[in-house]
Amino acid sequence: MDISDACPDLRRLLDEITTSPCDEHPVRIGRLGTVHQHGIKLVLAIDKPTTPPDKHTCFMHAFDLVDSRVVIEIARTFKETYPSGAFVAYLIDRYFSEISYEETQNGDIVIYSCTAGIAHAGKFNGGKVISKWGTGLLWEHAVAEVPSKYGNDVRFFRAQHRPLAEQAFVAYAKQREGAEVINLVLGP
Repeated sequence: MDISDACPDLRRLLDEITTSPCDEHPVRIGRLGTVHQHGIKLVLAIDKPTTPPDKHTCFMHAFDLVDSRVVIEIARTFKETYPSGAFVAYLIDRYFSEISYEETQNGDIVIYSCTAGIAHAGKFNGGKVISKWGTGLLWEHAVAEVPSKYGNDVRFFRAQHRPLAEQAFVAYAKQREGAEVINLVLGP
């Protein structure tokens, strides 16, 4: 789905807002409603991340990996091996089934891409998306109500159960870092 023509001014302003400190986001997005009509709402996070903030990504939220012991251990140990756009590309190549927007159900995965690659992910919920913006907060929003830096290409995938996402992440980490090393990190 191409969202390049969907609310471009709103999306550019969201870019600006999401570069400011996270504690300013709710007020600034609220004020944004006086200039641009939108349906963006703050969602209270129920997960308690234990990874460093730069590695607590939208992908961890989208794939229910925020409190996964194996993911956290690997992400703490390796600078570049954590749930990132590269990991999502790995999932798409090996595990995911792409679906159309019309086929989406609650819990399905929404992936945003820009020219540099996969930039963002969220969960489909009641016709909206719930996603984590950067190292910031969780938001409920329409498919196109995201910062423009996340790109204009939106794809939808059938949700996978958490155990599969964890197993896929371990396989991805073993491919990147070596099976022996990952086995040592994770222990018995």
